[in-house]
Amino acid sequence: MGFLGSAARDPLFYSHHSNVDRMWHLWSTKLKGGMGFDEPEWLNTSFLFYDFVNDDDKSDDTMRLVRVRVRDVLDTAKLGYTYSEPDKTTPGYKDWMDYKPTRRLPEPIAAAAAAATTAAKNEFLLELKVGEAVVVPSVTRPARDESSSGGGMMREGEEVLVIDSIDFDPGSTTKLDVAINAAKESAAEVGPQYAEYAGSFASVQAAKEKPGDRRVAKLAVPIDDVLADLGVAAGVPVSVVIVPRAGDVKIRSAPRIEIQYC
Repeated sequence: MGFLGSAARDPLFYSHHSNVDRMWHLWSTKLKGGMGFDEPEWLNTSFLFYDFVNDDDKSDDTMRLVRVRVRDVLDTAKLGYTYSEPDKTTPGYKDWMDYKPTRRLPEPIAAAAAAATTAAKNEFLLELKVGEAVVVPSVTRPARDESSSGGGMMREGEEVLVIDSIDFDPGSTTKLDVAINAAKESAAEVGPQYAEYAGSFASVQAAKEKPGDRRVAKLAVPIDDVLADLGVAAGVPVSVVIVPRAGDVKIRSAPRIEIQYC
């Protein structure tokens, strides 16, 4: 499945992508997802495939070259299939549509833990060690620009947590989790099931890479939903907790929060 020329021959290809497509459909139509992609350069990106004019005669003489653009396949109806619309009687509806992550700590305890962490000395470490969470306290949050973007349209911004320089070894498996306002002593237990969880950085060992090589990557995680689930008021600084899970990782720049506009 990792090679475009043979991906469609992998029996997992269809189940994997149908699952992703289904989640995308729910996110974009039912969960107030994004407006979709509108960049002409991406929409007009094209791929060339060989197709058979006659399915009964699959000789080279009946093959034709077909160009398919990205914009042509965004609507599944054009591909010959659609997804049923879920309702409250659909199995798993509540898990999908009404799910809200729970706090790892009750609100009063979590607030006290965050306050204590914020008041503590900056514990940001450049070299991460598996099993030792790193707390970066008092990460400031910029104010949103409420001005118009022209034509009377208001700019819609989203808070994004950014770690610019993650230095890691591509020759080994690497993973770290990022949480907001989590207590250091229980940070290792925070996962996607908890409201404090913000996201992850992961890199699977690449066959062509040799252990000991280094790469630098950037992590950008939207956190509007996390802040809302935690009840963090606008403009209030937060503690960012980095939880190393695997690999040799060095963080060369402190986490920051910025407003990104769509």
